[in-house]
Amino acid sequence: MNPISPQDVSALADAVRRRHRACGAGAATLAALEDHMYRVTMLVEDLSEGESLNTLEYSLLRTAAILHDAAAAKTRPAASPDASAALAAEMLDAVGADGDFSGAVATAIRRHGGTRLGADAAEPETHAEQLLHDVCLLARIAESVATNEDELRETASALYTPTAVRMAGEMIDARAGTSIDA
Repeated sequence: MNPISPQDVSALADAVRRRHRACGAGAATLAALEDHMYRVTMLVEDLSEGESLNTLEYSLLRTAAILHDAAAAKTRPAASPDASAALAAEMLDAVGADGDFSGAVATAIRRHGGTRLGADAAEPETHAEQLLHDVCLLARIAESVATNEDELRETASALYTPTAVRMAGEMIDARAGTSIDA
């Protein structure tokens, strides 16, 4: 399995943004999608560092994070992981991605759907699938308007990786205004 180049990843991010804008979604939906994609990619950086990902794992996670809601503007209110996975595979084929890499990205996207309320998706199995799940769940915690610490901790209880659990705890503690022990 071979990762795609950083230039291809950037081109895919631009293509997702163009696709969202071309779908005729309202300004608020577009802003939410853009904010979410930005937040998820920033969380990828933090999570990948904490989990000491190798180059392939990092590329797979970053690519999946960028493409995980590629079909979202067309399928709101609930973005379909299956639709985004299919679109991701098409987009990766268009940049000449390795078939195994494309398949791993599409499967991670399909299985991250369990991070959405009411989604009927298989549980993440591989480390890459768990990482995408965790990144999206962390973004949901960060984006949550809920102030109930118990609800946020309940959401965090579905995380898989130790780094994501630590990051969620820090987010929730910061929201609650409590100090974080070093």
